[in-house]
Formats: sequence, C-alpha cells, structure tokens
Amino acid sequence: MASILVADEDITLCTFLRNKLKEVGYNAEFRTNWVEVLKYLRKNHVEIILLDSNMSAINGFEVLKKLRYNIIVLTNHTDVKNLDEAVRIGIIDFIRKPFDFEKLLFSIRTALMRKGF
Repeated sequence: MASILVADEDITLCTFLRNKLKEVGYNAEFRTNWVEVLKYLRKNHVEIILLDSNMSAINGFEVLKKLRYNIIVLTNHTDVKNLDEAVRIGIIDFIRKPFDFEKLLFSIRTALMRKGF
C-alpha cells in the first residue's frame, strides 16, 4: 500500500485528503508546517508528497530542490515561472486548487504506476 504525505497549511483540506486517500486504500498522513513535514520525512518513507507550494516560512520550491521524493504540487497559482521551475525540479504534476479529487487520484495512480508501484 502506497504512503502519501499531504503537506499544506489548510487543515480542512489536509483532513479531507487524508480521509479520502485512506478510503481508496492509501496510507495517508498530513502535516501543516515545514518543521513537521521535515520531521515526518526523516522518520517515515513515503511514495508521494502532495505539497502546497506556498506554505509559510519557506518557499516550497526551495525545499523541493533538496527533497528527493515524488511530488505533486497543489497550488492556487498558475504562474508560468513556477511551472518552469517545477519542471526543472522534477515535479510529477502541478495541480491548481480548487481541484477535482478524481483528477488528483488519477495523477497519483499514474505517478505510482510509472514508479512501478
């Protein structure tokens, strides 16, 4: 069973995603700040991170450059500069909020299949 970490400051969204992902069979957890995200990643293996690129205190893209995970970025922005940066970092997908859960689920499943999971 694949493990997914939701990293977003919006606790309502995090709770929704964790619950929906568990309903369809994934191990899912969430963290709402960078300190907790990094602590969690030091102790746990995840296949995919669903990451809000604009979490406070740290620029999401700066952290992404250091992480070596399969990442799907969730964002309110569609700035072309951000899209270009995401591609350079190796982001799996870039999904604009608000999003359809089925579209997100498709992106997750596609990413996992590409990784042989």
